[in-house]
Amino acid sequence: MRHRTCTFEHCDVPSTKCELDHIVPFDHNNPERGGWTIETNLHPVCTCHHQAKTSRSWTVALLQGCAILWTSRSGHRRISLPDPGVLGLPRTRRRGKRGSEPEPDPVTVTWWEKNQSPGTQPPTTKDLRDAATDVARARIRNLRCRFREHSAVVRLRERAEPPPF
Repeated sequence: MRHRTCTFEHCDVPSTKCELDHIVPFDHNNPERGGWTIETNLHPVCTCHHQAKTSRSWTVALLQGCAILWTSRSGHRRISLPDPGVLGLPRTRRRGKRGSEPEPDPVTVTWWEKNQSPGTQPPTTKDLRDAATDVARARIRNLRCRFREHSAVVRLRERAEPPPF
């Protein structure tokens, strides 16, 4: 409940689609060393970032206030803060989350249909990771968001179609 998405900074995979990961790994040879399956030792991590942690490309530490510190082998650091409104933090409106905007209109042409060629695929998470600048990453995140909006409208249209018989 502290994190609504994967705890890797700027990863937008919902925590309901994540795996629960031990911050301090469980030591099967000496269980008293720690790594227990308790609330303060668990955090949601998407499959991609869980594999990065398992392969030791990144390490994770719990900081004061339930913030999660990710550190890469090369020394890069990323911090993920718990969601506002949890643990007494002031609540702020989060952009782009479900329930914060009205349901899309299935009749209206989507931004994706207006601005992209038919069959164009959205940028992948690999494209996002490989982006060289913050501007490029912001552009890719925007395109991915536009594609998610488009996909939601397409699903609504498909549900509204009459059965084929």
